[in-house]
Amino acid sequence: MVSAATTPQPTIACTLSAGDYRERLKEIRGIARDALKSYDKKGLVLTLRYDASAADRVIKMVRREQECCAFLNFAVREDTRQIVVSVSAPAEARLAAETMFEQFVATNGNSSNTPARVALVCAGMAAACGPACVAPMVLPPFILAGTSTILAWFADAHIWMTALAVLSVGIAWAWIWFETIKSGQRPNKSTTYTVGIATLLVLLALTWPLFEFALTQSLGG
Repeated sequence: MVSAATTPQPTIACTLSAGDYRERLKEIRGIARDALKSYDKKGLVLTLRYDASAADRVIKMVRREQECCAFLNFAVREDTRQIVVSVSAPAEARLAAETMFEQFVATNGNSSNTPARVALVCAGMAAACGPACVAPMVLPPFILAGTSTILAWFADAHIWMTALAVLSVGIAWAWIWFETIKSGQRPNKSTTYTVGIATLLVLLALTWPLFEFALTQSLGG
């Protein structure tokens, strides 16, 4: 009786040495910084969209990654505007895939992530300025003793901080629109959610004066 030969499964690990891995990571992040337009991840499949001008660099990167990470499957599709790389991993490589996928998107200089995060920070601070006005009425004295200066700053900064938040959120939405038109792809969900939350916080900051007086009267009475 002759048993059928089995095809050996590729090792779920990168075969590069520590030094070579650092150099490869630098190369991948450089391409991401210079040319990565957008990406999305669905389960064990990562889709990367690079500017067509970086096609040679991207194809070279994919060829090298196929050699050292044989457990990953790469598919490349190219047109006049962009080059799309799909990276998929088997189920048994789920943990390794999470780490490997992250290296491709760790430095994405052309995405809308930075404007979205700035908008969220500004909107959060603007939303916090309103409640700072009534905080002295509800906080115990021992807390006010150490926070009165900070609370006063937030209360005085409400108007200009709200204006800054409105501007930053507007820029973030405009940037998302610009990147979407340029790439022809939907923006990342995380970016959209971030700006959406920032928008809600800005609306809270803008509407705060409408109910601040009633709340102050309620707490004071």
